[in-house]
Order: sequence, then C-alpha cells, then structure tokens
Amino acid sequence: MNGAQVGTGNFSGFGITDVVLNDGLGEFNPIGLSGIGVVKFVYTDANNCKLTSSKQITINKLTEISFSGYNKTYCKNNESATLIGLPSGGIYTIGNVSGLGLNTFVPSNYTGKVPVKYQYTDANTCANFIADTIEVFNIPTVDFSFSNSCSNDSAIFTNKTSPIADITNWLWNFGDPVDIDNNESVLENPKHFYSIDGNRLISLKATSIYGCEVTTSKTIPLGIKPSADFTWNNECFGESPSNFIDKSIGNGALAYSWEFSNLGASTLRNPSFNFPEAKTYPVFLKVTDFSGCADTLTKLVSIRP
Repeated sequence: MNGAQVGTGNFSGFGITDVVLNDGLGEFNPIGLSGIGVVKFVYTDANNCKLTSSKQITINKLTEISFSGYNKTYCKNNESATLIGLPSGGIYTIGNVSGLGLNTFVPSNYTGKVPVKYQYTDANTCANFIADTIEVFNIPTVDFSFSNSCSNDSAIFTNKTSPIADITNWLWNFGDPVDIDNNESVLENPKHFYSIDGNRLISLKATSIYGCEVTTSKTIPLGIKPSADFTWNNECFGESPSNFIDKSIGNGALAYSWEFSNLGASTLRNPSFNFPEAKTYPVFLKVTDFSGCADTLTKLVSIRP
C-alpha cells in the first residue's frame, strides 16, 4: 500500500506490516485472516501535525477444498482413475491440459511424473487450489516362445520379455489339468512335461521392480509323441539286401528318416540296404508326425559272413 506522500507516513491495522517507519509504505497480507477490518494511514507534517485516513477492508475466507480419488503412483496398464475435487464446479488440470470436468486420469496416456491440480473459485472470486504429482511407470512387453510341444515329452519355454532386467518375479501357468502340483513355475525359462495331448493355454505373468504386472497367454497344440521301432531280416552278407520293417506307433501318417551307419540313408517306411562287409552296424530311425512330434531309435545290426 502507498500513502499520500511517500516518505512521511505509517500504515497500521488489519493485515498490515509496516517494517520501515515513515517511508509511506506498508505490506498487506490477507493470509490467515477473514472478516472486516480497518487499515489506517497516519501522515505527520513538518509541524508535527497529524492527518489520518482510514479504510474498511473485507477479507473473505477461502473455501476449504479437497482433492482425492487417485494414487500417487500408477503402472501404464492400470485402470483409469476419477479425480474428485470438492466443492464441485472447479477446474481440473492434468499435465498441461485444464478444463471443467476434466477429471479422468488415464495412466496409459502418460509416463513419468504428471502434475495434477484442482482449483475452485467461490462466489467472491476467491480461488483456492490443491496441487500434486502422480508418477506413472512403464510396463514390460511380455512374450515367450515354445518348442518340442508333444505329449509324453517336456515342452521348452523361452522367455522373450523386454526389458528383462526390470523384472523381479515370473509366474508361469502351463494349463495342465493332469499335473496340478507342477502346473506353475517361477523360473525364467522353464520346462514342463505333458502326459496327454491336446491344446493347452499357457500364461506368463511378469512383475516389474515398480510392482507393475503384465500377463500374456498363448495356446499351444500338443501332439502325441510317436514311438520309433523297427525290426529287420536277412543278416547274411552277400546274399541280398537287409530288409528293415517299420514297427513305429504314431498319430496318423509318419515321416521316416533312416541312416545306415553313415553309409546311406532312406525316407521310405520299409527300406532295404546292402552293407559292404560282414560286421556290426548302427542303424538309426527317426519318425515324425504331422504336428512335428518325433522320436528316434538306434539299433545295432550284425551282418554275418
């Protein structure tokens, strides 16, 4: 506040602080005050005559407000929050956007620290506000692959989550109704033995260092692992080829891969082979079904002179 003649007067009264006497200046601070008060300015001239001027000032009490409905931290995949400012009718600010009724906080729209504010202006045009900060954490991209998806064998799961360094906990569910006790794993790259065929819904949940949880699921088809077996006849050298007879068991048609001690190969179901001399040879058979499930077997075949 300024007096009529700077340098010669003092202020006093309601909400007034006059630090330097006779400078004609005073500081008015309404914080913490309400109601009606009087501010007075006293001017003293060179003859020590005093002139006084007074004014009545009304200080309206700020309306008490509240700001709630949100958490201090969120993960990007958390559900939206409805900010609640009371009394209603104020202005919300989220980030750098403000508006009446703009009170839905969508975590997926933000990353890092986000300023939020609620400001209410009463009938006396007195404004009060509450400001805060919400922090939003990124979430990992959870993914995995699998191999050897056959029953009566162990499926191998490879974790492809990124960034993997941010993960503190894993939880796999193998969708196996038969082996309930071993249906889950906390390993990063587990294996699981399936005893029966069919489709299985596999899920992987990753928990980050910020407590953010992300789950992804995939359906894998489990084929029936075939069982390779064979017999043969004609073990006499030099007479005629040895004949190999498939005895494998599998689900539907099988593909065959024979190896005769690195001397020859065949993809026939029941091949024949001439061995070059009388001795013992390893014979290898691999059978594969339509789903990619396979089994192998090696037997020693002795060719007699």
